[in-house]
Amino acid sequence: MQNGGMTRRRLVSGAIGLSAYSGSTIRAGAERIATPEQRAQALADAMAAVHGGRWRAIVDHQAGFVIVQPEVNRGPESL
Repeated sequence: MQNGGMTRRRLVSGAIGLSAYSGSTIRAGAERIATPEQRAQALADAMAAVHGGRWRAIVDHQAGFVIVQPEVNRGPESL
């Protein structure tokens, strides 16, 4: 995409920059994001904007682990 829009490279670069930031707050547009949960949710929102669907963020402080993944529709046939 050459029109200045969101590209996979920009998304990944932003995610890497977001995860590497060590300050207590970062700027995301006009709002401030201060917690790991908010940072992860911001990435989930970006993934939804790029790929569509609903994305969720899970932060496990005990394990030191963050995952952002698409939500899967599980119907009665998967039970």
